[in-house]
Amino acid sequence: YDWYPCQHERFIKTANGQWINNVTYCGGRHDVCETDIIVTVANVSMPAPGVVNHKYTDAPLDPQEEDWRLVSMPHPDYALMLWCGHLPVLDYSGGIMISRHRDESAMPPEVAEEFR
Repeated sequence: YDWYPCQHERFIKTANGQWINNVTYCGGRHDVCETDIIVTVANVSMPAPGVVNHKYTDAPLDPQEEDWRLVSMPHPDYALMLWCGHLPVLDYSGGIMISRHRDESAMPPEVAEEFR
């Protein structure tokens, strides 16, 4: 779902002290939703520095678990995160550039080179 429009990842500490990742996204393209907003939640923990483990609470195929790894942060506004996960029917992986900016147009050339 990483290319879906209107995706937000919110890390929230619940009243009982558990951290969650509240994920919302929708189907569509060009930043326009064509479906209702989809919400999913994962319990998160940090089993090692730079690793965030996700255990989804509402996965359609249970269990669904992912490890997100921060692999590079060459600038305060940009980081590169790789993830791998598994479902009962398949393993999957990918990467995400995390930024305070909406797209890569303001990214300094040296940051883009570091990510390559």
